[in-house]
Amino acid sequence: DFCLSRGLGDVYKRQPFDFSGAVVTAAIELAPDVRWLADESPMSIVGELPGGRAAAELPLVSPDWLIRFSLAYGGKVVVTNPESVATDVRKRAETALEKYL
Repeated sequence: DFCLSRGLGDVYKRQPFDFSGAVVTAAIELAPDVRWLADESPMSIVGELPGGRAAAELPLVSPDWLIRFSLAYGGKVVVTNPESVATDVRKRAETALEKYL
């Protein structure tokens, strides 16, 4: 069994696009104009949020991949869980923004 309190560690040494072996599910929010991502990936819409946003779940095979995926959509894909990944997304976005200020 995998326990998030032990960290994400070696569980994610697999290929980032091999979603079949995921042991953790990530929770994300999608902006209305990127909801199509759920049709193009192993992501499931699990709820509706205010403003046309959608709550979705995605198998988490690589925290680094999910961080890059989220950042690539500039705030339109927001990681909400695991909290450690959401924190890393915010930190990387803040670091990038500091380079432009």
